[in-house]
Amino acid sequence: MRKLKLSILSDAILYKMYLHAAEHGGRLIEVEITNLFSVKITTTFFKSAIKRLEDAELVHIQYPLEQANRYEITGMGIDYVQSQLDVPHSTVSALKQYGDEWLDEDEQNNHVPEARSTDDEADSWSPLPLERSGRAYESAVETTETAFDVIKGNNGYAESEPEERSLIVWSIGETLKQIKEGLPTKDQVMAGLVKPLKYISEKFTGAAMGEAAKAAVKALFDWIMS
Repeated sequence: MRKLKLSILSDAILYKMYLHAAEHGGRLIEVEITNLFSVKITTTFFKSAIKRLEDAELVHIQYPLEQANRYEITGMGIDYVQSQLDVPHSTVSALKQYGDEWLDEDEQNNHVPEARSTDDEADSWSPLPLERSGRAYESAVETTETAFDVIKGNNGYAESEPEERSLIVWSIGETLKQIKEGLPTKDQVMAGLVKPLKYISEKFTGAAMGEAAKAAVKALFDWIMS
């Protein structure tokens, strides 16, 4: 394996953790995760990639005293992988179809056109390219606005948990404004929209507000990974 972008390695690690969780469950230490690959993953690259996943709340890390760190895919991480399995040109779908060999640079060029940033070190901080005329972007904005309106208009939530509701409304509103008018990063979209909407979808499962938030999360995943 040659030079590998951290964004690709992060998705690859998450996909491997997803497969392991589906079959075995439980937490893994670093060597157990890297052993899931048929190619060598260095400790330096692993730590950088796993930190990206932790920051996005796709992986939970347990830091036991005097023991190796333990890693576990989160519910959001599972949702993310499942949303990418059939998305053309995504790392997850490529690994599903071609296996670890795809991580080789030549295999990536042969099978899946590269559509990610060329600046590895600044990847998580570079502006997210917004395809404002694309269907994925339009759907993300539309479904997020719908969920936002439902959350704002839910008087029961406002009365029962006013502080929590106000914080979520503020986060969604500010980040929604950014994706319509500015150039947010992928991490900002994950933190400002996906995280609170995912929380709402789980807190109000089956209710109109929860279903609206769930639809928005899916549309946002489709957009930021397109």
